[in-house]
Amino acid sequence: MTLAPPSPDHRFDPIRKVPAYLKVRDAIEAEILAGRLAAGAFLPPESDLCRQLDVNRSTVREGIRLLETSGLVERGAGKRLRVRRPGTGDVARSTSRALTFSGVTILQAWDALALFQPQMAASAALRFGQSEIDALEATHEYLIDTDGDDFETIVRHTDAFFAHVAAGFDNPITTALLAALNRLIEAGLRQVITAVPDAKTRIATAQAKLITALKDQDAEAARLWMTRHIDDLRRGFDVAGLSMDTLIV
Repeated sequence: MTLAPPSPDHRFDPIRKVPAYLKVRDAIEAEILAGRLAAGAFLPPESDLCRQLDVNRSTVREGIRLLETSGLVERGAGKRLRVRRPGTGDVARSTSRALTFSGVTILQAWDALALFQPQMAASAALRFGQSEIDALEATHEYLIDTDGDDFETIVRHTDAFFAHVAAGFDNPITTALLAALNRLIEAGLRQVITAVPDAKTRIATAQAKLITALKDQDAEAARLWMTRHIDDLRRGFDVAGLSMDTLIV
């Protein structure tokens, strides 16, 4: 067997150094995710962490800051750090930040919404009880009562409606996933609502049709109106002059 000679043109990328504070974050995070530090457990004092991890105090503090941002630790009694079980909002924020840093576009976020939301609506028609429908109706009424020029409030109530659909399943995976998608699409949604003259009316109409479908337990009608709602968002991007290939920042 004859081995091919190495190519003289081949080049390796240099090995990049990882900042020490990221190693601190990763070391503590690994203990939490492995269950060796349970929810509610206190972390060692900063001085002990410095000694155990062999780093200086500023490095420990920066690593801990990242853990606090991700919702894995919080300040407890006497400002001591303790492990915290992240909530749905923490997971959604972390996910949307990670996706933003990875370079996703408006089109990719819209595609994901178009894939998940209609199926969620169809499932909701078969699973939602009166309390879930009441939450959607209350959010819908808030939207109806909002002034047409109050774009920030319209965006907030539109996001809240989607959030109630996701939360009604009592499934932290779907709730966090759709909350992350809503966060990604929020800036574009704000521009759409500002640019499209009848945006509030169109959103309110779709919400009303969805609520009716949920009350009637009509899965196909719910799927249809959520699909129309998402498609309307796509057309709104065109009206607002937003390129779907724009990176979300």
